[in-house]
Order: sequence, then structure tokens, then C-alpha cells
Amino acid sequence: MKKRNILIIILICVVLAGLGVGGFFLIQNQNNQKIYREKLAEGQKYLSQMKYEEAEAAFEFALDKNPKDEDAYVGLYRVYSAQGQYHQAVYILEKGYNLTKSERLVNLLDSLEAKNAELVLDDQGNVSKENLDAISQDVMMNVALFQKFRNYTFAQYEKDYGDCTSHEMNGEKLEIVHQKLEGVFTYENKRGEDKVIDASKELPYENAAPVSVRLQNLSTLFRSFDAGLSYERLCSIVGSVVECAYNEEQGTYTDSFEYQNCQVEIACDEEGDILSGTAWNQILLPEISASTGGVEGRIVNAVTGEGVEGATVRFTSASTGEEITVETDRYGSYEAEIAPGEYTMIVEKEGFIQEETEIQVEEEGTTVEDDIPISPELGEGEIRIVLTWGAVPHDLDSYLTNLDTRDQISYANKEMTEDGETIAELDVDEMDGYGPETVTIYRPGNYQYRVHDFRHEGLMGGSEAMVKIYMPDQDPVEIQIPAGEGDLWNVCEFEDGELKIINELEPNHSDRSSYK
Repeated sequence: MKKRNILIIILICVVLAGLGVGGFFLIQNQNNQKIYREKLAEGQKYLSQMKYEEAEAAFEFALDKNPKDEDAYVGLYRVYSAQGQYHQAVYILEKGYNLTKSERLVNLLDSLEAKNAELVLDDQGNVSKENLDAISQDVMMNVALFQKFRNYTFAQYEKDYGDCTSHEMNGEKLEIVHQKLEGVFTYENKRGEDKVIDASKELPYENAAPVSVRLQNLSTLFRSFDAGLSYERLCSIVGSVVECAYNEEQGTYTDSFEYQNCQVEIACDEEGDILSGTAWNQILLPEISASTGGVEGRIVNAVTGEGVEGATVRFTSASTGEEITVETDRYGSYEAEIAPGEYTMIVEKEGFIQEETEIQVEEEGTTVEDDIPISPELGEGEIRIVLTWGAVPHDLDSYLTNLDTRDQISYANKEMTEDGETIAELDVDEMDGYGPETVTIYRPGNYQYRVHDFRHEGLMGGSEAMVKIYMPDQDPVEIQIPAGEGDLWNVCEFEDGELKIINELEPNHSDRSSYK
């Protein structure tokens, strides 16, 4: 009997010990998950503030707590990409995929390798001089962004680029990050005044304007920017003197120039060439006027992305019927002094299809419209597809597949040919928001058109993306992206020249199986 009782006691002790050990590991796992989430949030905050060393440390700490979750690998990939460290970005995605088998990671890896396939990069991720001229030839200034820089207040930045996700005092200066713009704005009170920074909230007043901005990537500052820009091309697109000199404070050479009343400085080599998309930069912003009403913007060619000079822009007031007409300058830019309110805006230019849109001119400050693309008139049998969207996702990509031959055009293969003849091509590939990204079909056939989020950010449903389709002898057809999650938008098909709208947002797209 005693022996039996001893065995029961031993069994109970073993069970209790097992429960204790199990409970310990359960609590330990819960603590690890809590720390993991905290470090992920910390890493994202530092990344948005362009504090890359701190962001890397936070994501590495998170990985130590949970090496089987994809989010920390994505965070490190973005840290390395933001610094132009291409090889490290590839390494961390490969490491993450081997441990997690995450489709998201392999998608990012496929996209990263495809986007950089034509670039020659050194170990630091800088572009080689040997292909600098080739990748520079299509680069243009982001005119619309500079129009905002010289006109916007804090309230207007919040409206266009989302809520403030980070605000920190750095001495007497306040640094602000917005949700949809990869950069840091700096605000500063004038001496003896407190009209810019609300010290009690550590936020700018709504009508305050920043004094400077630093951008995470130069693809925000320039259109059609891959990874570098030659000094010769920079001088050409700036339209003014570009001074290359050694900057003692930064310890590097910098290109300095004025553009639309903004003072721009970008790190370069001793010849003035910019060799990295993540080069140090600073833009000093002008003081803004306290004007009310008025609108600015730019008209661009949907096929080239360049500004359209001499386009007529007519504004008709919805309340009074009054009409005001202006003309675009050599950059495609326009300005109109009009009262606040709703307007119908019509853009006309010989050789182009008329464009019409509705706009709202705000009560305070100057309203800056996003670039408005206009399509050249179509040739016989041609179809044109123009994609536009908001500030995020940063890089949406068009895919056109020939359903008969399975040939495809995208950023990786911009031209589709048959018997030596071009039958479709990607005219413009925009990589930092808004668009336009344009595809032209020259020969009728059976095609499928889709849009893919290159960065797999999961933000397509809220992107304000719109596809406008121009077909012979028909009014343009507009297709708005549906709400929801996913990184692949299945937009439409063409069957022997007839349009079939699909308009479905799909998740978990893999670049490796991109056919229907």
C-alpha cells in the first residue's frame, strides 16, 4: 500500500513538473511574441524617420525572438533597400525564405532581382559608371512634387500624404514623418516667435510650413529614376546652374541647384554624378504666401510622361458658370487665379484626346493637382491603357499578357513583338506613386491586363488606382480599383478588340506564375 502511494505521489510530481515546464515555456513564448511585436513597431518607426542603424537593430532583435515570422525580414529588407544595399537586401530575403517558406518573401526577392537585372552595381549598391548614361536618359524632375513643396502647409501635407506617423523634437527643430511619403520634414519657429510649432503637442500648427525636407529615395524627387543620374542629365533637366563642390559637413561632394524656389543639395561623386538612389539629400523650402484660392498643376503626355507645352486648360465654376482659361508652359505646368469652389476642368491640345475632370479648389492656400495625363490620338486599331493612383503603393506595375502566345510585357520586358513587328509596349513605367503608367496595344487580339504591387505592401485597395482605357471611336472607359486586400488587380481582358471588364483584387500573387 505504501509502495502504491509513493508511486502515485511520484506520478503527481511528474505531472505537476510537466505542467510547470509547459507553463514556463508558454509564458516565455508569450513574452517573446510581445517583445517581437514591440520591436517590429520600433523598427518601423525608426525606418520612417530614416534612422537606419536603429531600425536594423530593432528588426534584428525581433528576429532573435521569432525567426519564423516574415515581418521582421521584410523590415530588414526595407532598411537595406532604403540605403541602397542591394546585396544585403537579397541576402535577408533568401535567409527569411529558407526559414519561413513565405511566398511574400520570395515575391519580393523575384521582384527585386527583376528590377535590378539591367543595373551594374558595386558592393555598396552604387550604380556603375558604365551604364549611368543609359539609365539617366529618361529621368525628369518631379514637377508636381516641387509645386507642393513651395505651396503646402502642414494641413495640406496631411491631406495628401496621410497622418503624421512620427513627430520628434530635435533641439529647437521638429521632425515630422507622414504615412504616405518616405521622407522627414523639419519645422522651426522663427526667432522670438512660436507660430510654427505647437510646443504643447509637439506638432506644427495647421497653417505652418516646413523649412526643409530629406527624402529616403531620390525616386521621389525624380521621375523615371532607377539608381543613378549623370551630372550632364541633371544640368539638362534642372534648367539652371548645378554646382558640384565638396561639402565639409557631410564629408562628400554634393550637387547644389535651385528649382522652383527650392534649394536642393544631393550627394554625388567628384564629377557631379549621382550614383545611388539613396544618396544624402536636403531640400530647403521657400516661405509660402498666405494666398486664398488658386490652383496649380501639370499636364503630361501619357505616352512619354513629359510635360505638354501649349495645352489649353479651361476651368468652369459649378456655382457661377464662369470660365477661366490658361495655357501650359514648356514644362506642362499651369497656374490659375480662381476662387475656392468646385470646377469642371477641360484640357485640350491638338493631336491629343480631350480630357475632362472635376476639381475642388480649397479655401486656404493654393490647391496643387496631381499630374493629369492626356493621351495622344490613337492610330488605326490601337488601344491605350493608362494607370494612375495615389501616393501609395509606391510602385504599381502593369502586366499585359497575350492570351494566344503567352507573351507578356511588364517592367522586365517592355516590348511585345510578332514577326519583327511591335504589337504592344509599355510606354511609361512609374516607380514612385501617382503614375501615369501606360501600355499601348498596336494590333488587336486577345489580351489580359493586370496591375501588380511591386513592393507587396497590401495597400492596393486604398490606392485610389484608376485605369483609363482609350479605344477607337469610343468614349474612354474608367475602371476604379475595388476596396479590399491583395497585391494583384485583375482589371480586364480584350477579345479581338472587345473590352471585357473583370475588376477583381486578388491576394498572394506570385511573379513566378503570372499567367492566367
